[in-house]
Amino acid sequence: MRRSNKPDGSTDYRSMITCFLCRGRFQHGQHVYDGRLQSWNEAICKRCEAGNWDDIISGTFPHLEQSLAAKGMPVALNSKGWINIPQ
Repeated sequence: MRRSNKPDGSTDYRSMITCFLCRGRFQHGQHVYDGRLQSWNEAICKRCEAGNWDDIISGTFPHLEQSLAAKGMPVALNSKGWINIPQ
């Protein structure tokens, strides 16, 4: 969690999560959800999801395929041969 100062001098605490794909951090909680946890059991930020709206080209995120293989999860490919981002 990260402490943040508001313009009025008060503070709040934000729950920050690391995106599995880009390794960037995003807020998840306190009425702001800039990403989601999906069936890979990994968090993905809205930027990665929007940037890969038509799924992920194999090899773009090598750690993705390695992680899925380590978990024994099949890599679902779409008609273009790209990795489907599950819902």
